[in-house]
Amino acid sequence: MTYQEIYSKFYDQIHNTKEYSLETNVLQKFIQTEFPRKKIAKVLDFGCGTGNHLSSLAGYAPELYGYDRSQAMLRKALENFPTLSFTSDFERVPKNLDLVYSLFDVCSYQVSRANLIEYFEMMASKLGNGGLLILDGWYLPGVRLSPPEYRERNLELGDLQVLRCVTPRTNDSYQTTELAISLVDKSDGRVISTEEHLLRAFTMKEILDAATVANFKEIGFRDGKNWAEPLEETSWRFMMYAIHSG
Repeated sequence: MTYQEIYSKFYDQIHNTKEYSLETNVLQKFIQTEFPRKKIAKVLDFGCGTGNHLSSLAGYAPELYGYDRSQAMLRKALENFPTLSFTSDFERVPKNLDLVYSLFDVCSYQVSRANLIEYFEMMASKLGNGGLLILDGWYLPGVRLSPPEYRERNLELGDLQVLRCVTPRTNDSYQTTELAISLVDKSDGRVISTEEHLLRAFTMKEILDAATVANFKEIGFRDGKNWAEPLEETSWRFMMYAIHSG
């Protein structure tokens, strides 16, 4: 069993403190406040994971789509929410969407400028003219003030008890942090699986430049934790919103 297959089984338990419904309520309220005339009928969750954000939007828009590269995540999403539409094939995502959102730091997995531009261009290719993009990611000033720290978490799957350990290694020159993640069987200390995730913290200018290349305009930023607040030097995450002009 691969790390992704194991991780997908524990995913919802690892993130069981996330309030998906609350977060999507914040998303809806933000749109209603900042873009009151915008009609939202077709929505894409870019990097949907196991589908929890998308499922909590049921009733908000008639057409909901989830995209993720991980087959293991999508199998779990389809198991949990069989009536929703999920795919790992981006060509199957319809065009002329009204809203694309990409949360949970998907943006920060784009560690090079080329990756970042491709990320924005992929989402732009599915948005209609005037479509809305909302995403979040690591914000460099705040991350440098409070770098990622080692953490661990106890997990259970049936009789299996696992310790999840996350060890960060930060490279300030490249604005990246490598998260070395291991799953350890607590009964015998055996390492079940390991994986490394590389994430990048961005400046506002880097995000602006990449979004502009992909024909986004009216670009704005907020604090990633509280979307009602402006982005500050102490903000650990940013939230960005933009309109597609295509």
